[in-house]
Amino acid sequence: MFFTIFLGMVSFLFLLHCSIKFRRVTRILEVLPGPKAYPIIGNLLHFQEKNDKLFEVFCKTDKEYYPIYKMWSFFNTTVVLLHPEDIEVLMRSPKHITKSAFYKFLKPWLSTGLLTSTGAKWQHRRKILTPAFHFNILKHFIVALNNEAQYLVSLVKEQGKGNPIIQNLEELMTEHTLNAVCGK
Repeated sequence: MFFTIFLGMVSFLFLLHCSIKFRRVTRILEVLPGPKAYPIIGNLLHFQEKNDKLFEVFCKTDKEYYPIYKMWSFFNTTVVLLHPEDIEVLMRSPKHITKSAFYKFLKPWLSTGLLTSTGAKWQHRRKILTPAFHFNILKHFIVALNNEAQYLVSLVKEQGKGNPIIQNLEELMTEHTLNAVCGK
């Protein structure tokens, strides 16, 4: 009996804490459209599809709620931006470049490089790297990238022989990515 009351009080205090902590964010996110959400589980049921159909579900959701929508489940909320001007505003700001929790798994492997860093460190590294991807520089590599992509597609078709599963796709992608980058 005591344990049940104690567990009920702890649960109540936890829910009260979450509602106070996330009140402001919740009010802001309520105005954004999105797929139908259920209490606690959010949009999990909307995306309960087989892997081969999941991409189609995301495309349909993108078209339905263009240019911005929200998805959430449990305590994670994701705001999806689809319009290039909205993404540009976000990407130009070093203030709003904090990475999500999923990036912490990459830090031991990649350290704090451009992909995992935030704030001023990210902005400094991005400014150094941006000129390398200017259109005038990249247009010299278009022929090599096209040739390598066509060669990769022909090899995938040859190895697949009508079968959608290719055994060594990772090896092929690694080799042809390296060939494309090195200009082989």
